[in-house]
Amino acid sequence: MRKRLKARKAAAATKAARAGDVARPKIPQHVILQLWARAAGLCEFEGCGQKLWRHGLTLQAINRSHIAHIVGFSSNGPRGDPERSPLLATDIDNLMLVCQDCHNLIDKKALEDKYPEARLREMKRAHEERIERATSMTPSKKSHALVFTSRMANGTIPNPPTPTQALEAMWPRRYPAQERPLEIDLTTLTEQPQDPDGWQRALAEMNRRFDYLKETVRPEHYSVFALARIPFMIALGRRLGDKVDVDTYQLSKDKRHWKWEESDEASQTPELREPEGPFVESDVVLKVEISGRIPAAQVRRALGEDLPTYSIQMPAPGLGVVTSPEQVAQAGILLHHLFNKIPQAHGDTARVHLFAAVPPPVAVEIGRQYRSHFPRLRVYEYLPDQGWCFTLEV
Repeated sequence: MRKRLKARKAAAATKAARAGDVARPKIPQHVILQLWARAAGLCEFEGCGQKLWRHGLTLQAINRSHIAHIVGFSSNGPRGDPERSPLLATDIDNLMLVCQDCHNLIDKKALEDKYPEARLREMKRAHEERIERATSMTPSKKSHALVFTSRMANGTIPNPPTPTQALEAMWPRRYPAQERPLEIDLTTLTEQPQDPDGWQRALAEMNRRFDYLKETVRPEHYSVFALARIPFMIALGRRLGDKVDVDTYQLSKDKRHWKWEESDEASQTPELREPEGPFVESDVVLKVEISGRIPAAQVRRALGEDLPTYSIQMPAPGLGVVTSPEQVAQAGILLHHLFNKIPQAHGDTARVHLFAAVPPPVAVEIGRQYRSHFPRLRVYEYLPDQGWCFTLEV
């Protein structure tokens, strides 16, 4: 036994000599504990993440952790430096919690070019920031991401956000309540709605799926990522209602992410246009013109008559003019005002014919602002080969 111990010590001494006669420094216990906390007991090597407090197969509780140096503790070691190595030998910002395999990999002198200091520092930073985000969650900031999709009117299937894209869009305002978003995927409908009866069947299926999620998950907050036909998104907003808080997001102009983008340009504010009374008609038109203007002639062609017309519009509508959730909220305030005012001006039997050229967050907001005691809301959709067509009544 003594011979074996001597042999091990001799081997360690030989290894130290090869590394520049520098023995591996003893890491203070408080530094080790802090590193474990920062890493949450997981291997910090990118893509690994093994749990280091138990055996991977038997799950027996054991300490499998290794502490690797980013700048080697010896000037002759991997990423070593004559001046920095002794200074950083026990510095927590120079240490990574890793498993044995990853430690062996990054400490091979032959692989130093593949795992330079900058790359290892980025691995450590990304891992510890991810742990910081996860452990900073409070119930008031948790949100269930909801991805809502349907085929477009031309049959194309949109690309929904990935779980990572959803998380990045929500951060730092909200944290995901679970790893993967909730999904209502209407692209799988065997029948895509083409007429009012088809829309009613599709709406019934959407409601069934929404009710299932609501009853099984019971979200207290939604972060909605919608890529669907406008009538579907309005109907979704109606089901979400105002009893539960909702944040909405939209795909960026370059289609690379779902974050709200800050613009150097002054953001537009939606404005309200109202017809002059008195009125004899109980039916009215509501145009929501955010993404583009809706010509009166197109509305007349769809309805067969001229009706008093209310409009919520951007001064210069167009794709990409909604750049902040505040603009969505402003549109919601105007919608709520109109839904309350129209029955007063046109009677309790009033019907609202809705024509909307809007981005997804505003479409969802239209539905959220609607209440059961408001006038009946008839929703129209623009089809390039047919013009505006009635779809469903909310």
